[in-house]
Amino acid sequence: MKDPKQHHYVPETYLENFCDEQGTLWLYDKWEGKSFASRPKRVLKEHFYYAQPDHDQNIWNHAIEHFFSEKIENDWPSTVSLICEGPKTLSSLQNLYMFLYAMRVRVPNCRKAVEYALQQQVRIISGMIKNKEYLDDERDGIALINEALNSNFQSMEELYDAGVINITIDPHRSLLAMPHLARGFSRVVSTVQFHFIKNCASTDFNCSDNPVVYFPAGQQPDTCEPYQFRPERPFEFIFPITRKCCLYHNSLYPIDAQQIVITETKDPDLVRRINRFIGAFADRFIVSSKKQHASELPATNSCPRLAVHKYPQQRGTFLRFQYEMGEPLRLPKWQNKPSKPGAA
Repeated sequence: MKDPKQHHYVPETYLENFCDEQGTLWLYDKWEGKSFASRPKRVLKEHFYYAQPDHDQNIWNHAIEHFFSEKIENDWPSTVSLICEGPKTLSSLQNLYMFLYAMRVRVPNCRKAVEYALQQQVRIISGMIKNKEYLDDERDGIALINEALNSNFQSMEELYDAGVINITIDPHRSLLAMPHLARGFSRVVSTVQFHFIKNCASTDFNCSDNPVVYFPAGQQPDTCEPYQFRPERPFEFIFPITRKCCLYHNSLYPIDAQQIVITETKDPDLVRRINRFIGAFADRFIVSSKKQHASELPATNSCPRLAVHKYPQQRGTFLRFQYEMGEPLRLPKWQNKPSKPGAA
């Protein structure tokens, strides 16, 4: 079996459903404020994104990428056809369940959140070390940095906050977290009513590099509480299937006595509202079938990002993590590669 070097974190087979009639996609880069045209094969991928180093064999292990492509992505075209024709039972949507779980946990927005949480834990733990030799070395390091930068930092916390020192986290920690995150996300999916909207408006649905969207019902894109879910609290859930079909749940307006519902809309305002949330939740790239007008683009470069709130306690510091809308996380890269057994 051939091992791919480029791993799509948003599958080609998914992106193909958002192309125009010529097979072209338009992407808007929120970080750079630029739009460009491309093809599904060329975008939303990263070199060895799911590969894990096998140090015993001195090779890269591509098992995760093969799992996604063979067990989840291969059945997506038939799942899309089933949804467009009208599924009759929830059991027939097994691949949709799997696809949703994967698209929630495999994308950069989610993986960065895991690595950020671990990074913040390292900061707290390092600040609790009271060893005299360690503290002396820390003070010497701060002094050297101040001398080199002509600065006046007083602590490691100030250096972290200023971005002078970064803590790199092994990215494979976020790979290991994916099954646990998927199990947690299953609580949300189990509450979703499978309501598929067929888009008969002139405006197409968009998608993004972070296409699973949910938030407390009735909120606005830039000020919503992303990924905040309580079983007793009404919420909205959005997942674009194609440019003409979207899974949309709103607990405020349930459709009685039906597990699977298909409705049609000619309302461009509804489509635009859904697209505004899709754009707001995009970590970096919004994907559409045509170049977006300036009025259709997010006003700010923000997205769901994990934030930490620290509460000093008598025996330490309590950390509370939650998603908030804010500047996208840009974490330092961990350099890792297979090494020969016994290599230093």
